[in-house]
Amino acid sequence: MDISVEREIENKKEELREKFQNFVEIYIERAEENSFIAKYVPLVVMQSSPNIIYFQKLSDSSGRIVVSVWEELIVEQKNLFNSWASRVSEDITGEYLFKELFEESFSCISIAHEMTHYLQFSLDLELTRWDSENQANIFAVAFMQLQEDGEERLKRFIDLIRPIYEGMEDPTPEGEDLRDYFNKNYRQLMVDPEKYGYYQFKQTIEAYDNRDNLNFDDLVKALCHQKESDIE
Repeated sequence: MDISVEREIENKKEELREKFQNFVEIYIERAEENSFIAKYVPLVVMQSSPNIIYFQKLSDSSGRIVVSVWEELIVEQKNLFNSWASRVSEDITGEYLFKELFEESFSCISIAHEMTHYLQFSLDLELTRWDSENQANIFAVAFMQLQEDGEERLKRFIDLIRPIYEGMEDPTPEGEDLRDYFNKNYRQLMVDPEKYGYYQFKQTIEAYDNRDNLNFDDLVKALCHQKESDIE
C-alpha cells in the first residue's frame, strides 16, 4: 500500500477514534446522572476484527471498544456489505453502507450499544445472551433520542437496516423459541453475520418501533437500582 494512502487511513482512524471517545464520555456522563458509578472510561481502539465492533472488558478497572474501518476489512467482510447494500438500493455500495452504519454520524448508535455492554459488565449483571443484546439495542435507541438530530439519525439507521433484515431468513428452527435458540447457539451464530445480523437487526428495529416508550434516564436508574436490590 502506498505510504500516502496508509497515512490517510491512519489520520482517518484517529479522527474517528476521537469522535467515538467523546461519545463514550457523553454516554458515561449521562449514565452517572442516573445513579451509575463509573469505575473507568473505556478506550476506543480503531482496529479491524471479525466482529466489526465490540466491547472488551480487560479487567475490573479497564476495558475497550474495538472498531473496524472499511479500508482494513477482509474481502469476505466487504462482500457481505456489498450484498447487504444491494438489498437497500441499487445506487449504494457496500462501502457506503458500512461507512453510514459504522463511521458516520449515526455510527454512534453502535457505540451506544457497546457502551451498554460496558454498563452490564460494570454492574456485574447476570443476563442471558438474548437479554444482554436486546438490552444493549434498547438502550442504544433510547440514548440516541437524547442526542442532537438523534431522531433523524435513528430513522436513517433503521431505513438502512430494515430492508436488509426483511431480506434475511429467520435462522430459528420451526417450533423453537427464538430466544432459547439464540442463547443455546450464540457462538455458532456469532460467526455467521447473516444469521447473527438477523437477530441484532430484529431487536434494533423492535426497539425503534417502540421508541416512544423508551427513556434512557429511567432505564439506567432501573438497572442500577435492580443491581442494588440484588446485592441487598
